[in-house]
Amino acid sequence: PKFDAPKFDAPKFDAPKFDAPKVDAPKVDMPKVDMPKFDAPKFDAPKFDIPAVPKIDLPKAPKLDIPAPPAMPSTPVQDKYVDPQEVRDAKAAELNLKFKEVDKTAREIEQQAKQARAKANAVKKEFNAAKDDACATRIGGKILCIRYGVGY
Repeated sequence: PKFDAPKFDAPKFDAPKFDAPKVDAPKVDMPKVDMPKFDAPKFDAPKFDIPAVPKIDLPKAPKLDIPAPPAMPSTPVQDKYVDPQEVRDAKAAELNLKFKEVDKTAREIEQQAKQARAKANAVKKEFNAAKDDACATRIGGKILCIRYGVGY
C-alpha cells in the first residue's frame, strides 16, 4: 500500500540581525632586533689508545673420573607389607573402635569441664557482688576499696 504523509508547512522564523560596531585594533610596530650570532667553540677530545687485554693461558682443569653411584634396587610394594591385607584391615577396624571410645570419653570430660567452668563463673559473679557491697562503705568505694587484713 502507498502511504502519503500530510503536507506540513512550518512557519518561517527569521532570527533578528545584530550589527556590531567595527573596531580597528591599534597597529603596533615592533622594532626589529638582530641577535648576535653565537657559535660554541669547537674542541677535540684527546684520543686514547687503550692497550689490548693481554691473553692469559690458564691450565685446563684436570679431568676427574668419578664412578656413578650404584642404582638403588627398587622394592616392590608387596615387600613393604609383611602382613596380608585382611590382617591389616582388621587391625585398622580395631584401632578405629578404640579411637571412638577414647574420643567419647574425652568429649564427656570436656563437657564436665564446661559445666565446672560455668559454676565457677557463677560463684565469681556472686563474690564480685558481695565484694562491691562490702567495699561500698570502705575508703575508695567500689573502685579502690582500700582494706587492711580483711581477706578479700
